[in-house]
Amino acid sequence: MFSLALIILLPLPFIIWISIYYSKKKYWKISSLASPLLSFFLLIICYSITPKGITSTDSEIQSIFLTGQGYQRSSIANLVPEIDQFKFGSYMVPLVDPFINIEKSQRLRKLFLQVYREMRTSNDFKSVGSVMNYAYKDLLTNQRPTNHFYLYIPPNARGENVPLVVFLHGSGGNFKGYMWNWRKFAIANNCVVIAPSFGCGNWDNQGSKLLVQNAIDYCESNSTFKISKRYLIGLSNGGIGIHKLGVEMKNRFHGLALISPVMHSNTHSQSELIEAWKSRPILIIHGSNDLRITTNYIKRKSSQLKYGGINLQVNTIKDEDHFLFFSAWKETKFILAKWMTEINVDSFKRKK
Repeated sequence: MFSLALIILLPLPFIIWISIYYSKKKYWKISSLASPLLSFFLLIICYSITPKGITSTDSEIQSIFLTGQGYQRSSIANLVPEIDQFKFGSYMVPLVDPFINIEKSQRLRKLFLQVYREMRTSNDFKSVGSVMNYAYKDLLTNQRPTNHFYLYIPPNARGENVPLVVFLHGSGGNFKGYMWNWRKFAIANNCVVIAPSFGCGNWDNQGSKLLVQNAIDYCESNSTFKISKRYLIGLSNGGIGIHKLGVEMKNRFHGLALISPVMHSNTHSQSELIEAWKSRPILIIHGSNDLRITTNYIKRKSSQLKYGGINLQVNTIKDEDHFLFFSAWKETKFILAKWMTEINVDSFKRKK
């Protein structure tokens, strides 16, 4: 919480100056000079301890900026580490989210802290920085850059033909903690994982298709590995992206997987997805205690897919809620790995 404390303290020198000025103390002229200097000094301290955001092709995780402005070290998303942003947010979320009370926010905070504290053991993950500023920009201006994705290549994948997982994050932004979990999956299953950053995760918005296409093209031109299969996997709001891109990019993926998913799109109907994926594999994983995406909702949507002829597999994880990506990742990644290995790549005919 050190960086967050410094940020909070930034206006303190100005407040002190105001109090001295209006109390007509004789030191107000000195304080008027010292106060902004002290604030600037605190800001410099914050900046000096932020990640540099520099990754190489040998890094465990890479932060790829395809075009335009790259890593923004001076943004609030990097001046305050993600772990502190989420700790602070976990205290605020019960005030705005009807599905998360104080008890659930405590559980969520514990889950996040466990992931982020583990992540501190990797120098590459620490130095890669954050792109949560993309989510904040989307939230405040309804604008989202479409030029960034995280890339994880496990050591044994280099020089090999390996599967590619394209992960669509949920609402709230592309948390770096997602990639820490995917790191474990990638190492265990020798696959490459990319996670495009799309603001707050409203994947129906313009630009999502171009972002995912460019990220895949980057990987296909990468000399470090070759792609054998491609999977599109969406979490929560990422399910919107599955429904949109599953139709618009149907010939680029061997399978679609949805975790705790929103199962609709404003740009494409369920029938369009069924037409695009008839007889092809789709996986759904959800928690039996999910109040946001209820079991009845999943049953209704999955029945429509099955009736339409989709090769559908539905897995319900008992006693888990909307955050099973963190609380039940061991079971989730086992289901994903088994499903992925059962897809026959030879039966997939990619159309140019």
